[in-house]
Amino acid sequence: MGDAARVREVLTNLVSNAIKCTPAGSVAIRGLPRGAMAEVSVVDTGVGIEPTAHERIFEEFRQANDKISGSYGGTGLGLSIARKLVELQGGRMGLESEPSKGSRFWFTLPIGKDSHVLRAG
Repeated sequence: MGDAARVREVLTNLVSNAIKCTPAGSVAIRGLPRGAMAEVSVVDTGVGIEPTAHERIFEEFRQANDKISGSYGGTGLGLSIARKLVELQGGRMGLESEPSKGSRFWFTLPIGKDSHVLRAG
């Protein structure tokens, strides 16, 4: 359930970020059912993110640090938009990450027949 175009937009953003921040190593996409929810993860072996920046990177026009914006570009809007799109569809988004050990960005979305889905238009 959900807005396929918006889910694709969220997934594209997460994969694009993972590729940009993984100069060597791997990027994987995983999906699992979790009861009435589906959990999708994008896991990379890239540069990782300091724990103090975990919430900040979901704020508009914010990135983990100045080195990230200088090295990889971007406006700092992608993750804030992605999180809002997930939340509007009744899901949640988060991350697990350590510097030099990579990151796992994840989001959940309702998949049950009684799931609440907000559609634009």
